[in-house]
Formats: sequence, structure tokens, C-alpha cells
Amino acid sequence: MPEVLEMLSLIADRELILSTGHSSPEEVLMLIREAKKRGVEKILAMNPIIPPISMNIDQMKEAADLGALIEFIYYSVGRPDAPVTMRQYADAIKAIGPEHCILSSCGGQAWMPIHTFAWDQLFRGMREHGLTEGEIEQMTKVNPARLLDLDSNQ
Repeated sequence: MPEVLEMLSLIADRELILSTGHSSPEEVLMLIREAKKRGVEKILAMNPIIPPISMNIDQMKEAADLGALIEFIYYSVGRPDAPVTMRQYADAIKAIGPEHCILSSCGGQAWMPIHTFAWDQLFRGMREHGLTEGEIEQMTKVNPARLLDLDSNQ
């Protein structure tokens, strides 16, 4: 679609962040590949482990290998009808590598818990399933700062 290609070029020219949205795994990977061809440097694969996206580990690894950061949000593990578990998150993060992942509270909406509660639960779950404080900091401070061109030491 010409409109998508035009948008990817605009994102590249303006040095913006491409968020892949809620598309199929094949569409997400196709979008990332085309974005890279057009010079997009900053890409966030949004919630890829959960439905309707439901990327498998190999697909998430491919997205990461192409340069995307892989997002894992509290909402997907913290709600009563959670489609995935903390263990699945931790296993996926370990397989992909924390240097390629971002943790997000997904809080701030009226129907979500406050950020501090979401962070506490998400961090606790990641620690319980073998991720270190350093890896959590990588995913919550260093990687987002890199995506936003910020200094993570501040």
C-alpha cells in the first residue's frame, strides 16, 4: 500500500518511532522489514505475545534481530482473564534477551490499576521467574531511554 510506504518514509525522515500496533505476526514482521529498508531506526513491536498478535518466540526474535524492541505490558498478565502468564513473559524475555525488550505498566487508564501497583506486580513476577534487577532495569530504563534518545543515567 503506497500510504504505508509513504508513512514509513516520513517516520524515517523525521526520526520518529514506529509502533507496530495490533497486526498479525506476518504483518508485523513485514512492516518491520520494510521500515528498516526505508531507514526507520526506532521500532517498538507492540504487545506481540498476546492475542490478536500472538507472535511466537522465533517471530519475536526475528523482530528483535531486525532492530525492534519487544514490548511486554502488565495488562496482559495482570487482569483476571490474562491471556498469558508471568512465566510465559519471563521465558520469552529470556529467549529474546532483555536487551531487546521493554516492560510497560500500561496503566493510567480508568480501568487499569495505578502505575505503581502495575510496576510492582510486573517486577515481582519477573523476579519470581528468574529475571534479575539489572535485567528489569535494562527493560524499564535503559531500553526505553535508547528508544527515546534519552540518557538512561539521569
